[in-house]
Amino acid sequence: MRRSRRLNSSERWELGLFMAMLISGFLCFAAIVRYGDMPQLLAFGRADTPSAPDRSDSSPSASNDLDHLSLSSILTPPVASDASKIEWKSLTLNTPAPPAIPAIVKQLAPKPKKAAVEFKTFKGEKYKYVRTLRLRVTAYAPDARCCWPFDGTTTASGLSVKTNRGRLVAADTRLIPMHSLVSVPGYDGGAAVPVLDRGGAIKGHRLDVLLPTFEQAKEWGSRVVDVKIYEVVDGRE
Repeated sequence: MRRSRRLNSSERWELGLFMAMLISGFLCFAAIVRYGDMPQLLAFGRADTPSAPDRSDSSPSASNDLDHLSLSSILTPPVASDASKIEWKSLTLNTPAPPAIPAIVKQLAPKPKKAAVEFKTFKGEKYKYVRTLRLRVTAYAPDARCCWPFDGTTTASGLSVKTNRGRLVAADTRLIPMHSLVSVPGYDGGAAVPVLDRGGAIKGHRLDVLLPTFEQAKEWGSRVVDVKIYEVVDGRE
């Protein structure tokens, strides 16, 4: 009597694969005979309603629910009935809309007007305002106690101290040119008076106003004020 040979592992694996394929083929054939459409095996939802069938229902209609299954019910959204409408909307970020960009103004705003140039007239000459300087202002008088070794009757410009009713100043002419006009707060009512003199102690940001007497000059003392400067206008202006 011939003894049968045992299958090795490779042969057992091939036999198992063949049996599995055979059983799968049989199941597929049975499904085709039962449902008549292969894609119905992959359907998991009803075509006429978005909800799954109630498996607890044992009525004949419940057993036949698979007849209405189709692959399209998975790939397409359910159609909403009139009673309850289902809206499919894309998600949008709830962010505020950017502010509207203002329209470009075609007509440019008018440029601010330049401050009007201030002019003064002295002895028939026209002067214009050029700048303001902060100066220490003292006072002197046509007195030997103020003007020694000079007699104090003539200014450095060669004009008398009585010019412009004795209302004039001494300045450092490197800073304020000779014959310029200056307006000193508190002197001659702030009127513009000529620079006609200079002195050894009047250097840099210093100014000396002429007063009639030595006592009045002492009473003036020393003040730091803002002084307006005016220079003569040449023929081209």
